[in-house]
Amino acid sequence: MSISKDQIAESFSRAASHYDDSAFLQKEVASRVFERLSLMNVNPKAILDVGCGTGLCSRELRDTFKKAKVTGIDIAPGMIEFANKNQNLFRKINYQVADVDSLPFDSNSFDVIFSNLTVQWMPDLNKTLTEINRVLKPGGLLIFSTLGPDTLIELKQSWQQVDDGVHVNNFIDMHNVGDMVFNSHFENTVMDRDVITLTYKTMIGLMKDLKGIGAHNID
Repeated sequence: MSISKDQIAESFSRAASHYDDSAFLQKEVASRVFERLSLMNVNPKAILDVGCGTGLCSRELRDTFKKAKVTGIDIAPGMIEFANKNQNLFRKINYQVADVDSLPFDSNSFDVIFSNLTVQWMPDLNKTLTEINRVLKPGGLLIFSTLGPDTLIELKQSWQQVDDGVHVNNFIDMHNVGDMVFNSHFENTVMDRDVITLTYKTMIGLMKDLKGIGAHNID
């Protein structure tokens, strides 16, 4: 069954006001993506943050690249509303409600496109990457993170002892993601894989955090 974008938008909109309180994994992954970005020789004038959520990464991009204009898009109106409430008075970020599969920008608009743990929710990653490539300038940089098939593997195994239902979202194998990036005509593709372990004392604690970020099973 394909993921409904309306369900995604609704779920993450509801989570916006308390998202950052539970987004431990998102923050850790973002810090690692920024570490990799800091090693790259880029001096962007225009940056797009795809799936900007509450604006955490958008603000970091704005502060890191002080001469760049930063645009943040998210499919969830609640996230954009929350991000706008945390605007800097002097260097505002251009937040917009938008679908990454149909971006409201001209081709070749951005020098850097950044995305942290967003593309795994897209039903057709080939389409998503093709659209991202359309708005990326020639020679520009796409840097993104996503989740692999071993995500929440312990939770999946626990549910398998209970019934045959789908209680945990499934994510694309990294080899397939790499193939899709290549097939979308990006050049000089590099893929890294990190294993991050979060330890919870109880199942309830894990489920509470998943619900807190709007990432419960919405398949």
